[in-house]
Amino acid sequence: MRATRYPAPPHVTPNPPPSTPQQPAEPRPPLRLAVLVVLAFLAILTATEYAYRPPAPLPKSAPADEFSSGRAADTLVRILGGGEHPHPLGSPGNAAVRERIVECLEELGLEPQVQTALVAHRHAVARVHNIVARIDGRQKSPALLLCAHHDSVGAGPGAADDGASVAAILETARALRRGPKPRFPIILLIDDGEELGLFGARAFCADHPWAKEVGAVLNFEARGTTGASLMFETSGEDRWLAEHAAAALPQPITGSAFAAVYRTLPNSTDLAVFREHQIPGLNFAFVGGARRYHTSLDDFAHLDLRSVQHQGENMLALARSLANSYDLAAPPPGHATYFDLFGRGIVVLPRELELPAAGMLVVAFVIVLGLRLHRRSLRPLGLLTGIALGPLAISLAAGVGALMALILRGMGCLPTPFPPDHEPYVLGYGLAGLATTAALLCLTRRRLDAWHTAVGVGMFMALLTTALAALWPGTGYLTAGAAAIGLLLATFGKAAATRRIHWCTGASVMLSAVALAPFFVLMPQALGLQAGAAHTAVAALAAVLFAPLLPALLGHRPWPTTLVLALTAVAAMGLANIRPPHTDTHPARTNIVHVAVAGRPGVWFLDDSTLPLRGHMARPLPFERLGLCLPAPQLDLPGPAVEIDASSSGIGNKRTVRAVLSSRRDAPWLSVWLPPGLSVEKVTLAGLPVTPARPTSAPGWRTFSFFGAEPGEELEVELTCSGTPAASAYVIDRTPGLPAAADGLAQRRAAGLAAPIHMGDGVVVATPVKAW
Repeated sequence: MRATRYPAPPHVTPNPPPSTPQQPAEPRPPLRLAVLVVLAFLAILTATEYAYRPPAPLPKSAPADEFSSGRAADTLVRILGGGEHPHPLGSPGNAAVRERIVECLEELGLEPQVQTALVAHRHAVARVHNIVARIDGRQKSPALLLCAHHDSVGAGPGAADDGASVAAILETARALRRGPKPRFPIILLIDDGEELGLFGARAFCADHPWAKEVGAVLNFEARGTTGASLMFETSGEDRWLAEHAAAALPQPITGSAFAAVYRTLPNSTDLAVFREHQIPGLNFAFVGGARRYHTSLDDFAHLDLRSVQHQGENMLALARSLANSYDLAAPPPGHATYFDLFGRGIVVLPRELELPAAGMLVVAFVIVLGLRLHRRSLRPLGLLTGIALGPLAISLAAGVGALMALILRGMGCLPTPFPPDHEPYVLGYGLAGLATTAALLCLTRRRLDAWHTAVGVGMFMALLTTALAALWPGTGYLTAGAAAIGLLLATFGKAAATRRIHWCTGASVMLSAVALAPFFVLMPQALGLQAGAAHTAVAALAAVLFAPLLPALLGHRPWPTTLVLALTAVAAMGLANIRPPHTDTHPARTNIVHVAVAGRPGVWFLDDSTLPLRGHMARPLPFERLGLCLPAPQLDLPGPAVEIDASSSGIGNKRTVRAVLSSRRDAPWLSVWLPPGLSVEKVTLAGLPVTPARPTSAPGWRTFSFFGAEPGEELEVELTCSGTPAASAYVIDRTPGLPAAADGLAQRRAAGLAAPIHMGDGVVVATPVKAW
């Protein structure tokens, strides 16, 4: 049978093809809002930098009960003496500075004591001379301790580090004496030997009877010659101290995150010793002008009296607050998470709640996101991409920053962490972090809309807050605000409510800017510009917070805009290198040391190759690191005397060697270097046990030292060892400063815009010893 086809009615369409309704393109964030948020972010940075400027110095005519940096400056000039020479531990200059400080304390009506003690720590023994004085209180104990050190490094006179703090203690003591007697006594500790190993604080805590009375300590330092006085570290159960700082300080600049960052650095101050002895305390320092730190430019001419004023105001305010508070007698328990608000006040929160609160944020986020995924108002892949955006951007930006710093150092464009002009470098690192985040957004823009970006970034911030609170307690506040706003948006927001998403993003950026602005302002001073990874990582973190609004700034063609950002970062780095890296106020760092083995011609050893000099790379002694060596005249300097005791004995390969060492040049520093092949079990120096160090510059060698030897002093050494040494041991002594024969070389150094640093110039003479 044949089938017959009938035409369809004219109003019927046979089998119409399925049509998929086209999704409308997501509205681009309004450019006006994005620009407004950027301007607000920059305004917060500017306000923070302005708020972090130290106060104006008060003149000598200021009221007697106030701190005056004018009066403190006069005291500092008197302490440093004419010429402002270095005064390291054990030097004649150190003794002269100590005498002048004692005179100043006596003129204030106090009764200073000089504590002389031998103290051992790790691989060294030191003889220190601490200055201690006491302002009596209405009650006998406990006491508040004000601490600074009077010794300098061998390279500079130490006007800022730490003469400014010593002068501030004397001015604070004068102001306190003009007022009513405090409830509790105040101990003034101006200690010795801080620069070589915190020896003065160790001697005070171990041997001085007043150490048992100390209820809290305020330590004052400097790592530069200018800048605001930062409360950068606390110790012990510190919530009560942070609350006193919040109530007393007129211009507080602080954050518990400062302490977390500081703990990652290879630095330490006297507060570390008091922390070991379970004494709570606060640490203050100014860190601007770090290029002059531990150099000959750490002098009065380069010291900013505004920094001295801020340091002294903090000292006086807290001394009055703590010495008159019963909290000193019965400190309340608890640790603090704290941060300042534009230098106008401190927010103090219980640190014990930080990790639980961060964990609750994560749990709440997981519940909300689980419900969103169940209701299909979130796409799993989009959510995961949004969460991964943060860690990817930060880690990639850190890698880019580290690579930039490595390239700059390799090209000789960034020979120092603290160049004269740091602003172009900061701009370059910041733009590099922004460009990295923008590139990631370009790669993921087809899978990420504003909704998934904002929710994913919020979840990442909650995870980051928890990680910070767990690994570095006291830092969770940096990202907690952004995490909380992200949770609110995930709970009450909608994918279609783009206006709400964009405004929440703006609020998150502003809240985070307040917490992160101190890092943008202080990182170049604190970490230096060779830490490129840190700078770009922080910039990327800020860019991630801004991610939902970035499409408005990148425009319709995001890749060209991203390329422009990257090229601008490179241009900023190039602009930074127009000015020479070394100037007379920002010198290169080069020490000149005359090194000789007794009876042989010596060499001039330079530990930096930035000078326009020619020489050969060699080790002047077997254990010295490689450096630039130049021929030097024979100065006929006697080496240290070494007398091996005839009672030295041994059984088999194990032996005990006793010796007496002395410097025939009256050098204050002596060291013993033991060669490879010698197995050392026990060492005592001047009757105190030491553990020989293993310097990285001399593999296989071990060394121990004595600092502060008196003229003609004989030091007893007892060494229990075994094995066959591969070379001679050496006993060396070192005196600071250079002989007249080095005048020409020192002039060439100055012409090359270089200056000594840290231990500074010196003369080293070695005596080889085969008996060990």
